[in-house]
Amino acid sequence: MARREIKSLENLRGRIFGVQSIGGGFWLYTMILLENLSLDPEKYQLKMRVIGDTATIAQALISNNVDAAVLPYSFSEIAKRAGFHSLADAAELKGPFQLTGLFARKDFVGNHPEVITSLVQGIIEAVVFIHDPKNSQDVTEVLRKNLRFNRAEDAEASYKVLRLIATLDVAPNLEAWRTI
Repeated sequence: MARREIKSLENLRGRIFGVQSIGGGFWLYTMILLENLSLDPEKYQLKMRVIGDTATIAQALISNNVDAAVLPYSFSEIAKRAGFHSLADAAELKGPFQLTGLFARKDFVGNHPEVITSLVQGIIEAVVFIHDPKNSQDVTEVLRKNLRFNRAEDAEASYKVLRLIATLDVAPNLEAWRTI
């Protein structure tokens, strides 16, 4: 998502991107997307500004404290309503990306298999809960509260995206891991 006057990828030269932290997952996702768009941050003199969580980054974009940001669909809809526009849709890019992963030290996994089993079971139950239509209102409310949405339609849009990305397909994307 970009400010109103930024009409093309070329207009991003020298601009400021909002990220959560340097080296974190949000920053990594931003860097991978820029690479897939053939935008070299150094060549384009892009500046990364540490802002905070996703809601804060969206607000920083809307209040013109940053020029652009990689935002999930639910937050990009808020920015679009405020007059901002999308320069690219990450879902349409063919670059590899591993959305979610669980990590633990090998010795912890070996010494605490019951914790790992309970964690995986809890994740499976959560995904099943998310996909059960009778829970849609509860899940939407959790998203609204924790993502700090003021409008019900933002939480509903986030819920639709969550249902698309929350699957029981646990196989890692090897190409994505190589990229990371």
